[in-house]
Amino acid sequence: MLCRLWILALLAAAVSPAGAVTVAARTATPNGSTYFGGPNGLFSLYVSWTQTATFSGPMTFGGTFHCVGCSGSQTASATLYLTNSIGPGITAANILGSTPFTVSSTTPTPLSVTMNIALPPATYYLIVGGMSSNFAWDRDPTAVTTPCSGDEQCASGVTINPDGNDNIATPPPNPPASSTWNFFPTSPARSLLFSVTLNPAGVPALSLRWLGGTAALLLAAGLWLTRRIGLSPAA
Repeated sequence: MLCRLWILALLAAAVSPAGAVTVAARTATPNGSTYFGGPNGLFSLYVSWTQTATFSGPMTFGGTFHCVGCSGSQTASATLYLTNSIGPGITAANILGSTPFTVSSTTPTPLSVTMNIALPPATYYLIVGGMSSNFAWDRDPTAVTTPCSGDEQCASGVTINPDGNDNIATPPPNPPASSTWNFFPTSPARSLLFSVTLNPAGVPALSLRWLGGTAALLLAAGLWLTRRIGLSPAA
């Protein structure tokens, strides 16, 4: 019985999350004057990453934003979207979540939303669309030139892609479906500050093959330990 309990305890420790996991992020201290958004004539922007692993559980998606020229009760507004595609061919099924939000601070402010979601291997887009003319998405003052280096952090199997923008004069009702998305072809192609985090209650999905191999190793270790201390596994 003791052997069984010991093995179960080790299995639980092996698959329990130790803390929040950064899936993809670009973090830096914004200076408040380096940004893209409505004041630049850009009304929708996105960051994007490609993952070869599945992440499942409570996940937090966010960025750093501020309002340009706000005072008193004024606010800047936009809508945050999470999608697995962009462009005129997307359907409602491609939009995994969306929420409108506002910001009134004139200094860079982190804002985020948490969803309980499973993201299988694919390319994903975190879009801030329909920005008001005073809405700013803060940028890294030092542009990243190589994916997942410098101020970019990526989980294993994740690559951050170049940022994108839509400068159409009249934003479409459904910004992710716009036909005028553009990549930032050169520096600062990687500058918008954002983070995608898997919270402690969620862990990267583990394959049955991995679990089986781990269980076999733990079982062998448990049997070795019981022999060392003179116990016999219970039938």
